[in-house]
Amino acid sequence: MGFKKRRGVRRTYDEQGLIYFTCKTYRQQPREMQEKIRELCERAGGENAEALFVFLTTHVSRERILEEYHIGSETTLYRAIKRFFEGWEMSTGKRADSPSEYLGPYARILREIVR
Repeated sequence: MGFKKRRGVRRTYDEQGLIYFTCKTYRQQPREMQEKIRELCERAGGENAEALFVFLTTHVSRERILEEYHIGSETTLYRAIKRFFEGWEMSTGKRADSPSEYLGPYARILREIVR
């Protein structure tokens, strides 16, 4: 499943898209960005940090993550996702509306996708 704005998250469509695609391209991100994503997963996910990280950075299905990480409720995962998205600015120290600073060569692609 591709990007879809999460209504319960206090971020704009563009900000959510930026965060989503930054996470999905985790392996192509600079080490500094990878560390920031990991740190925010730890803070937002708590005991479910690894499940949150897998959900945000791969295309593994939600159902499989819930099963593999023994998470009893989708709500638990979604609360962690919300904390992650809303905590993004605090974690990075930069505004989420500046894609070129985060994505470098991916910024142009992201702008095309979210149009």
